[in-house]
Amino acid sequence: MRRIAMVGAVVLAVGLGACGSGSSGKSSATTAAPSSTSSSSTTTSASTAATTTPCPTGAGMGPLTTTSAATALLTDVVVHTDTRCADKVTFSFNGGVAGYDVSYKPGPFHDAGSGALHAVSGSAFVVVRFHPAWIADFSRPSAPLTYHGPKSIHPAGTLHVKDLELVDAFEGYVTWVIGVDSQRPLTVTSNASLPAVVVAVG
Repeated sequence: MRRIAMVGAVVLAVGLGACGSGSSGKSSATTAAPSSTSSSSTTTSASTAATTTPCPTGAGMGPLTTTSAATALLTDVVVHTDTRCADKVTFSFNGGVAGYDVSYKPGPFHDAGSGALHAVSGSAFVVVRFHPAWIADFSRPSAPLTYHGPKSIHPAGTLHVKDLELVDAFEGYVTWVIGVDSQRPLTVTSNASLPAVVVAVG
């Protein structure tokens, strides 16, 4: 088991270094803007309704948790604004949906393997921890990476999400920190058919 953990740490260090965009490893390429096929009159009406309709309630501040027996392999992370109220971060997997623990936590945040400090932009921080989960497939020779995206994401055009940082991919845990403008209600949904876990902030 120690040998697997050491291999995982090496894969993380090498893989994430190669995944960054430029010298900083920052990226906004995973931010997706919602599309619209409405006519101009319909769009005007929807915009008017959006300014008068209150944001939905019922979400909590966490922690939000669930367990899973499936070993999930992270493949993608996408950020987009779903409504005028919320941003959504979609974590996609192979092999099933990972168990998760989602909650607000104070910084600072350190790399689980090296102990290096991870600076996260924002005034409040949502920690999303998946288990059992990996960013490499250890069932295959050479343990190829399954997540090839950046470890640092600065999305553009979002309401609340300012930053995402991958701070842990070690010994069956994959942890992201989402930096937001302030503590806001959280909802988490999972979709076994994709499979994916969606964290909504707002």
